[in-house]
Amino acid sequence: MTLPGLDLVGHHVREAARLAPGRPALWLGLRTAAATAVPLIAAQWLDPTAASWAPLAGFLVALADKGGAYRSRAITMASVGIGGLAAVIIGSLIAGHGLVTAVLVAIGLTACALAQAWGPAMVGVGNSIAIQLLVAASLPCSPHEVVERALGFAGGAGFALVLGLIVWPVRVYKPGRRAVAAVFRALAEHARALAAASADDPTWREQVVARHRAIRDQIEIARVVLAATRRGRRGETGRGERLLATVQLCDQLFGILLGLEEALDAGCPPEAHAIVTRGLVELAAGLDALATDVVIERPPKTSRRTWTAEPPAAADPVARALGAHALALISRAHEDRITAEGVIASLGDDSEPLRAHVPEPEPRRPLREVLRDALDPSGFVLRHAVRVAVVVSVAMTLARVLDLSHRYWVTLTAFLLLTPLAAATRVRALQRVVGTIVGGVLAAAVPWAVDDPRIVLVLIVVLAGLSASVVQLNYAIYASLMTPTFVLLAEVHSTEVDLVGIRIANTLIGAGLVVLGTLLWPARPSARFDDEIADAYQRAAHYLDVVIAAITGAVPQPSADVVEGRRAFGLVLNRAELALEQLVSERAPPEVTEPRMTQLVFLRRLGSAINTLGSTRTVAGYAVHHVEIAAFGASITGGLHDLSAHMREGTPLATRPRLDRAYSDPVLAARVARIDAALANLTAAALRAAPDVRPALAAAR
Repeated sequence: MTLPGLDLVGHHVREAARLAPGRPALWLGLRTAAATAVPLIAAQWLDPTAASWAPLAGFLVALADKGGAYRSRAITMASVGIGGLAAVIIGSLIAGHGLVTAVLVAIGLTACALAQAWGPAMVGVGNSIAIQLLVAASLPCSPHEVVERALGFAGGAGFALVLGLIVWPVRVYKPGRRAVAAVFRALAEHARALAAASADDPTWREQVVARHRAIRDQIEIARVVLAATRRGRRGETGRGERLLATVQLCDQLFGILLGLEEALDAGCPPEAHAIVTRGLVELAAGLDALATDVVIERPPKTSRRTWTAEPPAAADPVARALGAHALALISRAHEDRITAEGVIASLGDDSEPLRAHVPEPEPRRPLREVLRDALDPSGFVLRHAVRVAVVVSVAMTLARVLDLSHRYWVTLTAFLLLTPLAAATRVRALQRVVGTIVGGVLAAAVPWAVDDPRIVLVLIVVLAGLSASVVQLNYAIYASLMTPTFVLLAEVHSTEVDLVGIRIANTLIGAGLVVLGTLLWPARPSARFDDEIADAYQRAAHYLDVVIAAITGAVPQPSADVVEGRRAFGLVLNRAELALEQLVSERAPPEVTEPRMTQLVFLRRLGSAINTLGSTRTVAGYAVHHVEIAAFGASITGGLHDLSAHMREGTPLATRPRLDRAYSDPVLAARVARIDAALANLTAAALRAAPDVRPALAAAR
């Protein structure tokens, strides 16, 4: 007999132990260690109060540096430094006033929690500022000590900024080149996956579709990094524009690979399939070489000859036409690869800006719009902030009633563990508790094994660097290294001998309050997916509209409007997939998740089918069917708008009948049939999805 809830506990344990993909950030660890070490060494010449705050400031400001464009790094690190300094001053001034202090701290932490509205980067900034506010407000001090705290923090933060932005060598476009190289490698892997696709494996399409989100994200990351690098730079000579043009070529190439997916899945003749497979293998090798070339700015060594292949003879005119289309797509992919080679070859000689269409990333949202979303009573950001206020207030009250030593550790644990998602919060709490216990044992062993203060300082620096290098891999490992770092830092200027036990006990209390808060006040993402998928249906309709306009208007390829439409559709699909992952993490029952997963899968297939319809216009006889194509597009977009309204508002949705469509061109007939089939599957899945999933989620729990 299985105990109730045991499966959920096992799921949380597995998630807590899971390592994120990637390697330790060794350079970040070294910078963080240096930013902590110098203030520690200088402590002997500083006031004891300033000496306590300088290493912490250096550690937090250096830890905020996650790499990327120089401008983005500077903004993030400076925000932590300036915001943290303000928090130290404000927290010190309000410390020691009982209920007034508790209320003001709760308000301040709630404001920091609203940083969720500005995205993941600002969440880290808000957390760092909250740490300073909470610690400063928990330790009453004299006016002289307020000044010393501010000076100590400013000195440590200033040193970390100088170290990370000025002293540490920075090659301005290196992050951008690495981001572009990552896109090339992702496309190469996708091409290899398509080359390995077998008609005998019915799951191959699902496997390659699963790569779409990562590729789209990688393309957008490259755009953001390059845009941030170029923003505000005067005398731009073309290197940044060339890199952005390369990203745009990668985006076009991604669209061609999407079309090849659809062409292979729809039925490519075996003879043509073999030629396409050979072309994909050669394409992957060329893209891998470009990934290396763009990082070191080396002129590509690959051959620039155009890849061509004669379509094999086939008795069946439909098979012959479909084979010709697939070969046309792989030829276009190689043309874009050759164009990218030429752009990369000119990176080292950028005296002339490249005249090319280089769209910028999604524009920054206006402050008014961000604040409106953050303060929306029905939005998850404000609900999360209110929950933070309640749990933090309870934690502060309980710690004061119990008269706990270092009581701010209770409140700090509660604040740092709370996330908008209940499941993620419980996993993070488990990681924090385990990491704190392991780190506490390590911190207790250091004074027992080492009695030389100089060696202890070296250990603090090493632990600070190691904790920074693994923070992105696993929070439990980070907590196990961060705990002895903070405990040993505190013991340098403290006479308490039981800091390890106090830290563990306070962490357990804070984590317990967090878990209790998630159980009594759950925050589930169920409605978010339906809103996101509704947006995706709208974007799909717009994408089909621009493709139909390109067909009927005889727009040459590539069309900037089509590329932008595909990009916007891919971005909102990625947001829907993220919302689905959050829904699954809440252990929603199959009757809730299955129809939503199905919608996401077939919406990606619909996007590929629309993409392939547009790419077919150069090899198929569409001219005589412009009226029928326009009518077909209007019919499909109407169905997509109906699906959007159904998922967002629960409006009635009728089963969509399959229509017989007669086209003289076999390729056009095949492409239209694929779009019809995808829309029919989407309608069936949407009809199975209850408009409101909250009752089902409540029953599952």
